[in-house]
Amino acid sequence: IGTDTGASDYGYADGIDSEKFYGRVAQSYIFGVQQGRYWMSLANAQHSDRARKAAVFARKLGQLRVRLKDFISFGRMLKPLQITGDIPTVTFPAHRFPNRYQESVVTSAIQTSTWSDGENVMIMFVNGKAPDQAGDVSFSFTFDSTKYGIDSPSIKIKEITEIKDESYQTIGKTFTKNVTLGSADAKIYIISPDQ
Repeated sequence: IGTDTGASDYGYADGIDSEKFYGRVAQSYIFGVQQGRYWMSLANAQHSDRARKAAVFARKLGQLRVRLKDFISFGRMLKPLQITGDIPTVTFPAHRFPNRYQESVVTSAIQTSTWSDGENVMIMFVNGKAPDQAGDVSFSFTFDSTKYGIDSPSIKIKEITEIKDESYQTIGKTFTKNVTLGSADAKIYIISPDQ
């Protein structure tokens, strides 16, 4: 992605604890952008508390990306789910060169995308608020498996983390789920046919 749009500039010039850093990382991650350009900033500031918090966030997303490669690297992005709730926003410059471009992005702190590996569907949520900016964010989403290509009388869902999978739970073809997500955190759900 071109550097002129700033899609690969994570805002480390403004500080790795800034809304620009966390907001851009979350936004680029849900679109499948390979992370990494900000590692030098984390290395240069490795002894600060804010760098450690940013490194925990970056490491978690990196580990999840490896676990989700069949979706993100080899799968297909689907229409994102609509989420409802009292969701805060994040604001950051739309371009890498704020002196040349004055536009800002104001977007939901909860970034989401939906992916398919051909058989299963993966839903990801990433909170782009910096660790000390806001508390937990609660929201809900409704999933209709027929709209996402899963043709099965029932489906199963599991949450995965960067290191483990929860057990599958069998549910109906359509369900609503309540989610609570902390600042600078991510939740991933895998939905599969129950066969």
